[in-house]
Amino acid sequence: MQIKITYLKYVYIWLFSIILLYASGALTDIKKTQPIIPKLVSEQADYPPRFKPNYKINRGTFTDSFDIDLNHKKRSYGLAIDPSGGTTDLVEKFNIDGSKCRGVDCKFGSVRSMLSQDFGDEKYWPAKTWYSFEIFLPSDYPIKSKYKGRFHYLLSFKENMGCATTFFGMWPGYNDQEFMITHSYIEPKNLFLMEDNNAPDDICKTRFQKNIGNPKQMLGKWTRFEYFVNWTTENDGKFVIFNNGKKVMDYAGPTCSSKKLCLSKNNHYYGLYSPNNKDRGGLKSVESATIYYRNVSRADKKEDLIGYK
Repeated sequence: MQIKITYLKYVYIWLFSIILLYASGALTDIKKTQPIIPKLVSEQADYPPRFKPNYKINRGTFTDSFDIDLNHKKRSYGLAIDPSGGTTDLVEKFNIDGSKCRGVDCKFGSVRSMLSQDFGDEKYWPAKTWYSFEIFLPSDYPIKSKYKGRFHYLLSFKENMGCATTFFGMWPGYNDQEFMITHSYIEPKNLFLMEDNNAPDDICKTRFQKNIGNPKQMLGKWTRFEYFVNWTTENDGKFVIFNNGKKVMDYAGPTCSSKKLCLSKNNHYYGLYSPNNKDRGGLKSVESATIYYRNVSRADKKEDLIGYK
């Protein structure tokens, strides 16, 4: 009987303490401090992502002109709390898998979860500018695939041409130790194909390709890239990249194919895209992959980039 009375006494004390905490507002204040993850309202290809409550992502001199990319996998993009556990900040989350494709991507066994810069940003296309992005690869990110040739686009610029002008990505179908940047161009005799975005991949030439990171070392933590670009068809172009503050590339030379298109249609994309899997095990073989982004931004000066320290 004494044990039962003692137990009940502690139960009453605990309940009384909870009541006092609510009365003082302590627990409700704790609840209020927890971040609210906005619910994605629309993921239609022709509408920008809209959140409730109204949540604005700061991208520096980029305007609010990022929309869901064409053929984007439905309900594959949203916001999440920082997966590193280091903060309670909201970050962007992208996911792909082999369950379903969309649009013309299905023809090629491709799948993408991406945002693209639309034409609302045309008033400001700087020839010389700084960019940044940070990515978090979960520990189970498929940096290695048994399907030879599989690769992942993460972030790119596309000079209104069939092949990506410049892109950051990984090759899970080759090895798990290279995070690359690749820059392609089209020879002057084929520039007419760019006007209608009809340049096929097989006429795109590689101008430079460089390993700027190791996916194995990027798992489970944030990796920050900052880079400066001078977009030009002339030899005074520049592409300088920093990985977590360390310079990993310093290229000098042309960075564009078309002088006309480079500073008017060179759209920026980011997210996750696994293309051309038709002959690489098919769409159903695409491994589920989730990636997180934060501090995607553009600025006139490096120190003005979002997240710069």
